[in-house]
Amino acid sequence: MNMLRKLIVVTLLGVWTAPAVGLAAPMTEAGTPAESPRALATAPTSTEPSDRSSSEAEDLQAREKQAPELQDFKGGAAIYIGGTALVLLIVLLVVLL
Repeated sequence: MNMLRKLIVVTLLGVWTAPAVGLAAPMTEAGTPAESPRALATAPTSTEPSDRSSSEAEDLQAREKQAPELQDFKGGAAIYIGGTALVLLIVLLVVLL
């Protein structure tokens, strides 16, 4: 039983730390992180409003007028635990206890 606990802990630690390994930058020969080959995105330099942004603003205003009750929306007010998370939590509790 003790061996099973160690296996579960090692597996969970491996799964939880895998994204960190995947995001690590490759090292160059000098031991410094390599620069990303992706080009940095720059913001547009013009300060003039485009026609698209003004039409988009008008569209948003029209949608807000159609559904005024949406201004009272409280996102994140409730916590939702899915079925998979609930099953995993129960299995983990059964195995560890």
